[in-house]
Amino acid sequence: MGLPESLLRWLFQVLKPQYHNPVLCYQDVSLILMKYSSLKPRTRVFADNKGQDQLLLSLYGSIPCKHHNVTYEIPITIWIPLDYPNSHPTIYVTPSNETHVLNPNNYVDANGKVYHPFISQWHSVYGADKYNDPKKVQENRLLKLVEVIGDAFGREFPLFKRHAPPPIPGYDNPRQSPRLPTNEVNPMNSPRSEVLASSQPPPLPTKPKEYQSPPPDSSRPLNFNTSSHSTPSQQSLSSPQPGATVPYVYKDMLSSNFDQSHKGDEQHSLLTSLHKSLSVLLEQDLKLLYNEDILPQLQRIEKELLALKDLASKDDQLVKYYQTQIKKNKQILESKISEASYMIKNLSNDKSVDKIDEILVAETVVFNQLYDLRTEEASINDTIDIITKSHDSGSIDTDLFLKYTRQLSREKFMVIALTKKIITSIGIENK
Repeated sequence: MGLPESLLRWLFQVLKPQYHNPVLCYQDVSLILMKYSSLKPRTRVFADNKGQDQLLLSLYGSIPCKHHNVTYEIPITIWIPLDYPNSHPTIYVTPSNETHVLNPNNYVDANGKVYHPFISQWHSVYGADKYNDPKKVQENRLLKLVEVIGDAFGREFPLFKRHAPPPIPGYDNPRQSPRLPTNEVNPMNSPRSEVLASSQPPPLPTKPKEYQSPPPDSSRPLNFNTSSHSTPSQQSLSSPQPGATVPYVYKDMLSSNFDQSHKGDEQHSLLTSLHKSLSVLLEQDLKLLYNEDILPQLQRIEKELLALKDLASKDDQLVKYYQTQIKKNKQILESKISEASYMIKNLSNDKSVDKIDEILVAETVVFNQLYDLRTEEASINDTIDIITKSHDSGSIDTDLFLKYTRQLSREKFMVIALTKKIITSIGIENK
């Protein structure tokens, strides 16, 4: 089911300013709203475990769960954190009427908060996600979370039905109330009223005002029996004798139902006025949000995503090309190594190459002598460098260092002098 364009604009406008990854969050929430039409988005202030208040996006409504082969709708609220998907959503079961109450179990605590191993492992599985794979829509993280929670509710139902309380005798059942006479008599002022017979219990003491029940209707006033022969089983009281003066009984307006109905009407009017004011403010806020057109921004983001997709495809092709070239070069290198190993093995068995220095010689004896002097000079330089490093590291003392350095320097001087003499005699430049 498609979502209205106005809802998508509002959703992205809410996520963009403060959510760390608004594009991914927008995609996940849109998918949930399309899958579960009973869920609606809204923004509310959420207080975390540390007592910090945050304005978060929440999804409220109901999700289906199958319990004993019967499908029920469970009311829930899903809070989306600011660093989603690095942090997992928080889910609460929220009974929406007085007929059902929470049933704490392995998945729901007494406050309605939902727990599940899928939520506990959320960060390790989805914490590093940066984008969605369009080929794996059915494996969306938020969609799987709602499905897993629905299955858990099917195993252990989070709600149970509240039973109605029994009726209070004498108030809710009018048949249990004694039938009162219709004549009005004030028992305190009647000259013919007498004390009841001794077989009846004494009257109860007067209750405080806050515990007094409202007086009966004026059409049914109380009337005491003027006969001294009444019994406890008698429920109705006889009327006064003829000729008795009946004073007017004033109705208690303070404790009457008129005051309660008047207060109810006043509260209803206040709630109606408050609802209208909130509706006007909400409509103004939505108009302000809709004034900014986000379609160009969404189109720009879509182009950037497509460009990144093409770049990733090119990088993938380049990586495959380099892998192929590496395999070819590896095969060539292995073949050359095997050839070199075979040649070394053959040469090691050939006795004619034992005296390699006698085979590789220069054109004249002077050139051979010049070659030897150059190699000797290089070896003296390397030896002096090694002795210097040993002295710096403390391996040899200063006296020994100076002794060998002077000796090697003298040998180097003689080698360099002889080398210059040979170069001058054969007529080549000294490079």
